[in-house]
Amino acid sequence: MSDEQKNVEKDEVTQEQRKEQVRLAAYYRWKENGEPQGTDLEDWLHAESTLMAEGEEVATE
Repeated sequence: MSDEQKNVEKDEVTQEQRKEQVRLAAYYRWKENGEPQGTDLEDWLHAESTLMAEGEEVATE
């Protein structure tokens, strides 16, 4: 395995790690907004788009 491949693998986030990052970001957004009912999908989608904008990569398994 080349050094470049090792660096790519090291920097990639697994799908399970990404899901956990999204879950936490959505939870904190919900808490910051006063724990409103019925915003789970909106919070989740916002968390996903925020993480994508920050350049998070998902490893394909």
